[in-house]
Amino acid sequence: MRIHSIRLPLRFNAAAMLAEVLALPTTWRPHDNQGDYTGEWQALALRSLGGSLTNLMGEGAPGVRFLDTALLAACPTIAHAVNELQCEKRSIRVLNLKPGAVIKEHHDPGLSYEDGLARIHIPLQTHSGVRFTVARRLVPMQTGECWYVNFSAPHGVVNEGAVDRIHLVLDCVVNDWIHHLFQNAPEREAMDESELARAKPAAPHPAPADGPVDQALLTRITAFLDEIGIPCRAGTISRATVLPGLDIQDGVLLFDLSRRPHLGDLLHEAGHLAVLKPDVRATATAPDNLVGDLDVGAAEMGAIAWSWAAVVHLGLDPEVVFHAHGYRGNARQLVADFKAGRYLAVPLLQWMGMTTDPHGRGPRGTQVYPAMKHWLRPASPT
Repeated sequence: MRIHSIRLPLRFNAAAMLAEVLALPTTWRPHDNQGDYTGEWQALALRSLGGSLTNLMGEGAPGVRFLDTALLAACPTIAHAVNELQCEKRSIRVLNLKPGAVIKEHHDPGLSYEDGLARIHIPLQTHSGVRFTVARRLVPMQTGECWYVNFSAPHGVVNEGAVDRIHLVLDCVVNDWIHHLFQNAPEREAMDESELARAKPAAPHPAPADGPVDQALLTRITAFLDEIGIPCRAGTISRATVLPGLDIQDGVLLFDLSRRPHLGDLLHEAGHLAVLKPDVRATATAPDNLVGDLDVGAAEMGAIAWSWAAVVHLGLDPEVVFHAHGYRGNARQLVADFKAGRYLAVPLLQWMGMTTDPHGRGPRGTQVYPAMKHWLRPASPT
């Protein structure tokens, strides 16, 4: 079994570290892997081969050692945090993913705990609009925490907020201290290959709903889905599914009331179908065929944004969909962001021709998100 992500038992003064970074008298450099991202992804080198400020990838001639750069010396709080990690460090960088930027799903062979090189992330500034997925699961990093992520597995990041995502990133050589740290991590998230095959992109594992089924709510949701053209049927679900009592088979959204689904999750799953192209939607089956021409993170964010539009359209309490058991504890923040107009993934829905950006310019009277031009993604944007 390979470890995909662990929140390590360390916390840091992110505010002080961020202040040091922002005060540095230097210019951010574009990340070198320009084929792996769109938008702006920038970096500062704190430790690199030969102490270079420009060699962000840590590549160089044999025999050249990793050395601290002049920037690390100007950041005493960060230097103290680096010293708390009692292992050899190779590259140390600060990475800044700008609003709207996307790190495409990719993998970095050999960059894992099992391969002897652990990449550690310490978020200095992050928010609910950041979606970091590894092996089709969301990694819910919070400011000041310390996370290991297996970067040899497929991973990607999207920043759909209005604020930069800034992380301190350290490549650490695995030793006995690292082994001990991992063994004492309070939250360990690991999946073997059979679990990974069943995993839905970036999905939480909510508890079954309590209490009697709200038949009026069920009728309201299923009538809406039928009206917009998403087949939704009651049935028996015998196989293991990510969300209790819900499944997608050949383009049909199935629910099994005997397994106590959260009714609001019907709208989230419908969102996954809605953002697929029509030919893919017609044969979509969970979990392997719910992405289409999107990456994992974009598919999940599109479903979330679509779900909010459905909540507004139906006049539902947001907690029906964004309930406490879902979204890895981030449901309340998502609701707060949506209510404040900090909308997630609207440019994605706009690109699909499904809605209009509320912050853009258009003819007077134009309906804008969360109103939808099309509830189902058309074959081509209109």
